[in-house]
Amino acid sequence: MKKYIIFSFMAGLLFTACNPNKDIYDAIDAAEKPYNESFDIELTDADYTSIKKLALETAQNAQDSAIANDVDTYKSFSVTRSAADLIPAFLAKNYIALDSASSINVKYKYSNNEYDSLSIITFVDDDYTALFGTVDTCFSPSFEPSDYLGTIDSTENYLVYFNCRYGNSFAEAVDTSIVYTFESGVWTNKDNFYILTDEDYESMGAPGQYHNFSASNPPEHFLPVFLHNKFPYAFSKDLVNVFYKYYSGGVKTMTDAYMFDGSVWSNTVDKISPFINNGTEWVFDPTVHYTMNASEDYQIIIDYVANNPDLSGYLDPTYPETAEYYYGASSYYKNFYLKLYKRRLYDPLGLLEGLSDEEATQALLERINEAIGIFLEGKYPDAEPIMNGVQVYYSITYNTYGENSVRNQYTVVYKCIGTGQFEYVSGPELVE
Repeated sequence: MKKYIIFSFMAGLLFTACNPNKDIYDAIDAAEKPYNESFDIELTDADYTSIKKLALETAQNAQDSAIANDVDTYKSFSVTRSAADLIPAFLAKNYIALDSASSINVKYKYSNNEYDSLSIITFVDDDYTALFGTVDTCFSPSFEPSDYLGTIDSTENYLVYFNCRYGNSFAEAVDTSIVYTFESGVWTNKDNFYILTDEDYESMGAPGQYHNFSASNPPEHFLPVFLHNKFPYAFSKDLVNVFYKYYSGGVKTMTDAYMFDGSVWSNTVDKISPFINNGTEWVFDPTVHYTMNASEDYQIIIDYVANNPDLSGYLDPTYPETAEYYYGASSYYKNFYLKLYKRRLYDPLGLLEGLSDEEATQALLERINEAIGIFLEGKYPDAEPIMNGVQVYYSITYNTYGENSVRNQYTVVYKCIGTGQFEYVSGPELVE
């Protein structure tokens, strides 16, 4: 249809214009002018396949190709399969008409597996001879596999699946698999690592035939039920890193993390990440934009004042449950009160004494900056400072009621510096 429109423009202009080329280009530009839009999408299985293909086109090495293929294999993103890095190319291909004012909230699956990589180490006779001086030996409580790992690697967030002989003596040793991770400077075998046994595969039915999973018997079909039976008393948010065998042209060891939500075990969680078009490309933007329009938002600040002995004297004497005059928050009117006559009247600490109206107003706005930090801690106690490798900022807009009954909105920016912790960055900026 677009070609037909363009050719229609061209045909008409060739016969009527004094400068046909100029008019033709103007018509084409008008017909294909970008537009802006903001909306939400949720990735489908086919979308993950498309993202894989796009990533393979730009892969620089084998590791890049492996990451691209894993996006399609697992139908999810993870610590290594970065949504921030891989989704922009998909958006650029599918939304070519959108311009720099556009934004898209993308809902996708994110793996519960927090580890960067898995290494498999299997000790054979030559390895025992090189390490112990003889093949007739084994790892034991006096020399653990972790002691050996300490001599060869120290990578954070890294898993090692270690196959070896283990026992108090060579005669008593049995073939053993142990999983370690290097955290805080030491190799650790954590309680939430679970390695499937032959009996486990057999208990699941079809996987028991060869003691492994495969494309026809996928782990995500069997493991949720297995874990439900294996850990019947699990609590919500319990997490287990499961290690299993998978056949794909050969048998290999793989791992996935399953979390219990109170009802079912799942290896992914749903995430929503914002992407914006900056005029050149699509980029991940984790900035949280929020407008304080709910009574509960301002109540967080009022409750803080009520529970602070140094500030509780600023509670409204008539409506102490819904208004205070230190920050000026009102949960009933859902704004900050800035009229000076009342703020000066209810100022038990005398903080506004001697200030001009201009200075007093500035002081009140600076207090609100502090109040926004209190609000953020109450509203987002689980906020994390980094999302997909990018610093997270919070842009908070609030309402004010001031002199001459003027209502305004201001925006203040904070950044998250730790779990549920925030630091002031800039503002307030008047919303025009």
